[in-house]
Amino acid sequence: MRLGWRKTFIAPTPKARRAAMRRRYNDVDLAAPEDIRRYRDELELLADLLPESCVNWYLEGGMALAAHLGQFKRKHSDVDVGVFVHDVKTFEERLAERNYRLFLRNPRLQILEYTRFDVVRVTSAEIIRSGKRVKRLTAIQVDDRGRIKWNADLLPRFDVHVHHEGPDVVYVTHRRFEFPADLFQSASVYETPQLRKIQLASIPFIYYFKLIGNRPTQRYDRQLIEQSGLISASTKERVEQILGRAS
Repeated sequence: MRLGWRKTFIAPTPKARRAAMRRRYNDVDLAAPEDIRRYRDELELLADLLPESCVNWYLEGGMALAAHLGQFKRKHSDVDVGVFVHDVKTFEERLAERNYRLFLRNPRLQILEYTRFDVVRVTSAEIIRSGKRVKRLTAIQVDDRGRIKWNADLLPRFDVHVHHEGPDVVYVTHRRFEFPADLFQSASVYETPQLRKIQLASIPFIYYFKLIGNRPTQRYDRQLIEQSGLISASTKERVEQILGRAS
């Protein structure tokens, strides 16, 4: 039996609607001191939610780049986490202990994400590991009855990307494409003020995802990576070749 989308309306606030539109179309907003405090608090909460001893995971996306740089230069509208498929069950169990559940967001409503028109449905580690393509997977904070809880002060949600490990490559975001394992691996770690550690996605991996889109934030982050010297010319060329093969 095929289940339809559950009509769960999320984040029905004007602020959330404006944030979704700004992320795609508006100029980049620089981070204010209060934004930076919030990002640090959210990473602290994330590190407590997913301790190293529990599950292997990576901080990805723009927040990971900020951690590599050692400073938050722009505003961020989301948090991205990467996990390997063989760790998804443990990952799900840990989320449940802390009142988070895994949801799929409707891929046809991407422009309406985090607005009252976005709809979600519950998913599970079993479905994710079944081999079905998983799009727009999100961990969302819920109450004791499993209902989405959007009044949380910190980290109400974070996006989850599932990867598969191969001998020499990592099959990224549920087998969409191959990424060389030597470029995927990273020894970089962000240490929170409470001395918790978060493993960071590699700069080549982050750079790849900044290349595939043309949003203002992606262009801004590409320039940060290039101008800061975080990526060498030879690695940059390899990443561009991977993009050419995947497109």
